[in-house]
Amino acid sequence: MPPSTRIPPLLQPYVQLPHDESLLLLTSTLGASANWLLIRFLCNELSSNTQDGGEEGHNVILVSWMREYEFWKQEARKSAGLDMERLKKEGRR
Repeated sequence: MPPSTRIPPLLQPYVQLPHDESLLLLTSTLGASANWLLIRFLCNELSSNTQDGGEEGHNVILVSWMREYEFWKQEARKSAGLDMERLKKEGRR
């Protein structure tokens, strides 16, 4: 299943990047983790860059104090179909 189809259609408009002059901060509360939503943002941005080809991409910085890279790599692969290792080898991450 392509990564873009793993984002529910009703959520698709909300995982678009804000304007260039904006910052995006995702936080979580007890019982409501931001991991799922964060993976959807990564999936939307990184998969759209790989599919569009000629479009200028965006830089993505993922900072996590609670989880290691292995966790995010596995979650991206499992829940969003995003191969972060392949993107890393291509110089896209």
